[in-house]
Amino acid sequence: MKKLLAAIVFALALPGAGDALAQDFPSWSLSAICKDDFSCPRFEQHARGQISGIWPTLPPDARSTCMAETEKVEQSYRLLMDCLANEMQRRVRLGQQQR
Repeated sequence: MKKLLAAIVFALALPGAGDALAQDFPSWSLSAICKDDFSCPRFEQHARGQISGIWPTLPPDARSTCMAETEKVEQSYRLLMDCLANEMQRRVRLGQQQR
């Protein structure tokens, strides 16, 4: 989680961050995501809370990209969080290469 937050802070300094919302925060049903898995709701709820706190600060194109990629596989806040972390880390690497 620390890596995600650090990558997001750096990515916010990149052009395009802070643009108007490109994608509303998903309102997926935890019961639909988890079905019969006992521990799943707790993990999904945690991921949902982490993402919702930073959602407005994420670049709109990153939100759109990760929403589309996540929904191709399944609606999951954990998958969305992983995608966003990877996307922000990719942007950090690209930003460092441009220096």
